[in-house]
Amino acid sequence: MNNKELINAGHALAKAISNDTPLIEIAKMVSNLATQLDVQLARSNALAAENAGLKSAHPQPFGAEMMKALDAYEKHQDETPETGMLDAFFILRDSIRVDTTATDAFLAEVRAQGVEMFASKCKEESKRAHSSDARDSWWVSGENAEDFADELRKGVQS
Repeated sequence: MNNKELINAGHALAKAISNDTPLIEIAKMVSNLATQLDVQLARSNALAAENAGLKSAHPQPFGAEMMKALDAYEKHQDETPETGMLDAFFILRDSIRVDTTATDAFLAEVRAQGVEMFASKCKEESKRAHSSDARDSWWVSGENAEDFADELRKGVQS
């Protein structure tokens, strides 16, 4: 459940509660919302931890990668120092790669939601199409987009 869905669930809860709503049902709804909020909090904490790791990552002074970067720069310094600087940059950048599984999962979910929006649009267009060929084409496009959204989500898990 994303934040928008969580907010909608909260509003639905507020609408569903009346004087006739049994207390146990209200408790179940609140518990469900709390669980979803915990999931979102865990996700944001994981993203914050990855962000902190990215910000604190730096190459080891006098380390092997630093020496490779200096060699790469010196190789080009007389003719095209910019090339040497870029080579050195890429060596140093690659030496401080940080695992970002939470970010990757978050971005996959955002992409999948975008594809699902496209799938929904295709199916709406299918309902408005004048010919059966156009209707079928729009509908199949929507189904293919839904499959692709699932693949985006699974790609991060594998």
